[in-house]
Amino acid sequence: MTHPFVSIILPAYNASMYLQRSIDSLLNQTYQNFELIIIDDGSSDSTWDIISNNSDIRIRPHRFTENRGLIAALNYGLENMAGDYIARMDADDMALPNRLEKQVAFLESNPDHCACGTAIINTDGIHSSYMRYPRCHDEILVSMALFERNICHPTVMIRSNVLLENNIRYRPEYIHAEDYALWVDLAKFGKLHNLEEGLLKYFRHNDQVSLKHYDDQMATSRRVVLEQLKQFYRPPLSEPEMEAHLDLLVHPINKVGSKANNQSIEEWKNKLLAYNRKYHHFYASYYDRLIVYKYFRSALYYNFPLRDKLNATVDLIKIAPVFGVLTLITQCQRFVYYKLIKPRLA
Repeated sequence: MTHPFVSIILPAYNASMYLQRSIDSLLNQTYQNFELIIIDDGSSDSTWDIISNNSDIRIRPHRFTENRGLIAALNYGLENMAGDYIARMDADDMALPNRLEKQVAFLESNPDHCACGTAIINTDGIHSSYMRYPRCHDEILVSMALFERNICHPTVMIRSNVLLENNIRYRPEYIHAEDYALWVDLAKFGKLHNLEEGLLKYFRHNDQVSLKHYDDQMATSRRVVLEQLKQFYRPPLSEPEMEAHLDLLVHPINKVGSKANNQSIEEWKNKLLAYNRKYHHFYASYYDRLIVYKYFRSALYYNFPLRDKLNATVDLIKIAPVFGVLTLITQCQRFVYYKLIKPRLA
């Protein structure tokens, strides 16, 4: 085998139901100069048998005798890769045939960028929907700071030299939100980007790590959100301000409809808007839109008075008319599905 230009890291833990589908989607890529590092993280099902039955010489199988967790598996992959680029993949997803080709082409043409993700196609195997991510570096920085989707982890491709030369790894202290911390570290050494085309089918099911460890993921995410805030917001933060910041940005699914201090959240929203207008930390139009959107989400999410919900809706449509209307339609559809349709299907 010649020197692989791309190293794909694919951790797998009890993934026998989905793994072969994921492997096949990678072996059938239009771009072929890669190695596929598959790490069986101590599985108790037939995951290792599936890996072993694949004879393609580009596959480099590794097996842990016990379950060490995703971060350990990912860092093991980083230590054992040979490619100029590192691509991530999850065992339950499918890469579209031209995923690697398009990401390599982008990074080869944009040497100032150190990582590139893509949009995704959300699916449960029956229904599918397109999910785009912020495209350019400035928009991704805003999204990272304000806890909005920024880069979808299993879509990313990263320059390996940026990781190796700067000793960047997945950090164990950010368990279940390790990708969030990685983007923060990478952004110090190069630009981030997302391709607008959906190049990965992201399968949603009840066995997903993000669902199994949701509470831990939220706890870690809240910590990262506050760390990000302290990077750009210089005045000392009071406890009520930190709580208002978390209430504005982080909306755990198990607290829908709960009470929150809507006045404190609105005041904090206005303070964040004014602060960036004064100091210009972030791309202004995208930052303003995202802050107003987050407040709109909070107004719907928490038990805000109807007047505040309506005002938040009007403010979003004012600042981003098309985005605001489309967001309102989407939220109405979600409400109808989760409140009226899904309970009847259960």
